[in-house]
Amino acid sequence: MSITIVAALSTPAVTTALQAPAPAAPNESAIVADVLDAAVIPASSVGIRPEQPLCVLTLRLRSVAPVPGVLDALAGRAGQTVRAYSKDVALAALAGRRVTGTLSLDGDERSGRLWVRTLSASREGSR
Repeated sequence: MSITIVAALSTPAVTTALQAPAPAAPNESAIVADVLDAAVIPASSVGIRPEQPLCVLTLRLRSVAPVPGVLDALAGRAGQTVRAYSKDVALAALAGRRVTGTLSLDGDERSGRLWVRTLSASREGSR
């Protein structure tokens, strides 16, 4: 007589930081940037609801500085080009200008987006 033992091994569901991104901690970065491009797009084109117009700005970061009291989401990114979004479609008029303002990362570290908190044309004018 033979006995067959069947054992099923299973691993418990474990969530790691790599599997489940955490929401971005409160953050904000002060920037000086050149607006390389600006366009008004429908929010649904980037998976955002409710449907509304958004301004998407392509910015070349000239300088990045921390804002006191919060994390600096753009630390070390001066010289890079980033995309930032805003519900203020009038910001599209800043295309080709140098700007100053603040940006923050909303969402999580994998699928977060940079959002304009404040932005205005710099005294330096055009790039």
